[in-house]
Amino acid sequence: MRISRAAWSTPALLASFQFFACSAAPPSTGMTHNGTGSGGTGNGGTGNAGFDPNASLTANLPAPPGCGNGVLTGDETCDDGNKVSGDGCQANCLAVEKGYSCPNAGTPCIHIAVCGDGVQAFPELCDDGNAVAGDGCSPTCKYEAGWKCTGSPSVCSHTVCGDGVIEGAETCEDGNAMPFDGCSALCQNEPKCTVGSGCTSSCGDGVVVNEDCDDGNNIDGDGCSKDCKFETGYTCKAPDLGASMQVPLVVRDFDAGGDFEKGGNFAMNHNFITQGLLQTELQGDRRKPALASTTGVYNGTAGTDSGIASTASFAMWYDESVTAAGNKRNGSPLATTLTLFLNDDGTAYVNRFGTNGDGLTSAKYERLQTQNCISQAQVAKDATGADIPCVACYYDADPSTPQCDGTGGNPQACNIGGQTPTRCELVGTNYVGTIVLASFDGNPLFFPADPITPPNPAANGQISGNYDPSWPVQKPAVVHNFSFTSEVRYWFQYKAATNYHLRFVGDDDVWVFINGLLAVDLGGIHAAAQGDVTITGGTTNVVVVPAVGDTTAAPITSSPNLKLADGGVYEIVVLHAERQSVASSYQLTLSGFSSQPSDCVAHCGDGVVGIGEQCDDGVNDGGYGECGPDCTLGAFCGDGIKQTPQEDCDDGVLNGTSGHCPSGCRDIVIVN
Repeated sequence: MRISRAAWSTPALLASFQFFACSAAPPSTGMTHNGTGSGGTGNGGTGNAGFDPNASLTANLPAPPGCGNGVLTGDETCDDGNKVSGDGCQANCLAVEKGYSCPNAGTPCIHIAVCGDGVQAFPELCDDGNAVAGDGCSPTCKYEAGWKCTGSPSVCSHTVCGDGVIEGAETCEDGNAMPFDGCSALCQNEPKCTVGSGCTSSCGDGVVVNEDCDDGNNIDGDGCSKDCKFETGYTCKAPDLGASMQVPLVVRDFDAGGDFEKGGNFAMNHNFITQGLLQTELQGDRRKPALASTTGVYNGTAGTDSGIASTASFAMWYDESVTAAGNKRNGSPLATTLTLFLNDDGTAYVNRFGTNGDGLTSAKYERLQTQNCISQAQVAKDATGADIPCVACYYDADPSTPQCDGTGGNPQACNIGGQTPTRCELVGTNYVGTIVLASFDGNPLFFPADPITPPNPAANGQISGNYDPSWPVQKPAVVHNFSFTSEVRYWFQYKAATNYHLRFVGDDDVWVFINGLLAVDLGGIHAAAQGDVTITGGTTNVVVVPAVGDTTAAPITSSPNLKLADGGVYEIVVLHAERQSVASSYQLTLSGFSSQPSDCVAHCGDGVVGIGEQCDDGVNDGGYGECGPDCTLGAFCGDGIKQTPQEDCDDGVLNGTSGHCPSGCRDIVIVN
């Protein structure tokens, strides 16, 4: 802002304003903007929709003579026809206020909020200068779970769940960072559940029950209020299925000994599903499993030693608070997540192996067969002379020409078991072809305890027989941490008209409880076994398939009464144990289950600026500094493009430049 007014009564103050520019931070000493000045009437400035040094430093300066008459003159940045602050144009007409655009003199300024411009303006909860997810401030300028943000531009940092202070996106604090105790690992509310009676949902847990909405937080201004009511200007609904979802997972690690690592002979003699080891209901307020028998039943007959010493030793598996009895804990429980990916037909989410065996990408595990196809000396060539991989030219009458020629010179494609290779690479002097025999969901190398050190027992992983009958050793060889348990808890709202499908494959023990009641029983030390739960029309059916290598048992079917009522919220508890080295595989498929937080979208055209909208004046007919039909601004002060004749300069809010262009993109001259 260029100001020259010799008659001002505060010459010292005037001197400090002689050359001043609008920016995200005060200009450095001596920085000037050589504008041309603007005189006469015309369009006003549209402001940077954010912190404006002019607005703070010019607030107490006297207004130019014509301020408030609705006519923009060369000594004004804006003039909306009044001398009142808080409506977009500062009372003295010397600055456009934070969160506003004042494009036309004599008319009200309009409210704007450009998410990603680094200026936190209502209704934005934060604005860190970008529209990138995963950095604390979402692409729609909301807090992300596990983060807090302050300032403008917002600086975001991780919240510390368990420190006793609720901040940022946190909705609860219980002094720890473990899930499944009412307050999640990110300090978000969890539903409160009772065995056989379902769960009650509290506002902020992301599950909509007897609420207008629930977006997973207790924050006003984002479409769903802190008490889970709709807010004006938004529509909130369950989001569409995304490409992936995460479920919370707790891993508890144990050293070899006790109930874990029973020895090779024991494992070989117990490669079958042992049912009836657990009580059929979870116990206590914390809904923990309890041992019913150390032998259980096998295929309907009396079982044998399960390798579980006692009720007390089993209690350690999923509860670190109980007294140690027979097993040695290794480190503290690990709170992490399990990533599930949308399956091929888009009906379910399933964990997968990942391209690097890390479970973090959606690639399936593939069982492959490779074969030497042809030497490079015999390979067929295309018209340019380049190799055609895995295609032979055995009877080439003239090797100096690219194509096969002469009698019997037709190229022959490599054949592996009646299939043409889908992949082919040159290894040394030979082309090696590969075919995919089968691909599988789930993870054949499920080792979530690897981050817990030291590994005990430590061993190279093998691929379980349900993925590859040859039980190959993982290549390249990787030492994994065996002897661990894993616990998944997931909440969903049951709808009687929806068909549900839940599948598990695991070794060793796997138990699934729904509504606190045992649904899938895959107990015992065994190779991978499968259990399927389907709920159709309120009827539950369970099919348990024997473990790989158990040829004596038939599939076991049951129809448990899970006491589900239409509209109720219920908890799925998945308990798994890896008790024997060599292989560890795990598959979790969730179909039809949904507990996704509400997704709230602002109404464009209602005259209320909501999160995700840059503007909304109710007319939305566009124009300089005004709102377009899609609730975004077209050309405006702060977009980095100088618009003529409305602007004298525009250094852009997003480009990080400070101190070069005044408020409203206008150089004004105040004369006496």
